Amino acid sequence: MDALKAVILSAGLMTGLAALTVILLRSSFLRLLVELCRSESHGRFWLVYACVAIVLTSLFGALMSVPGADATLWKGAGSIGIVVTAFRTGLFGLLLSLAAVALVLLVSIGQRRVDPGTAGQP
Repeated sequence: MDALKAVILSAGLMTGLAALTVILLRSSFLRLLVELCRSESHGRFWLVYACVAIVLTSLFGALMSVPGADATLWKGAGSIGIVVTAFRTGLFGLLLSLAAVALVLLVSIGQRRVDPGTAGQP
């Protein structure tokens, strides 16, 4: 397998894993967003936005480890090494994007539970 096929394979694997993660989390994530946004349309918008961001961040992470445009880097790179490195950085991108979404949700939930008119009251 040449280096270009290895890059395409690793990008495909990472995009597939990110899409599978999004599909598994979609229904519960939508319910949470609708509750937080207090509107079905706003919740759906933020669901689509977050899902696209998760997949693109994972793909960016996978492609970040690809050798540059220098032809000598492509000839010397092993196919398995490219796939493993790209998958590892893509997985790191997936974890970072999920952590960012979780952090934003935790902050949003915390702000929603503290009503400014009743702050400090038991």
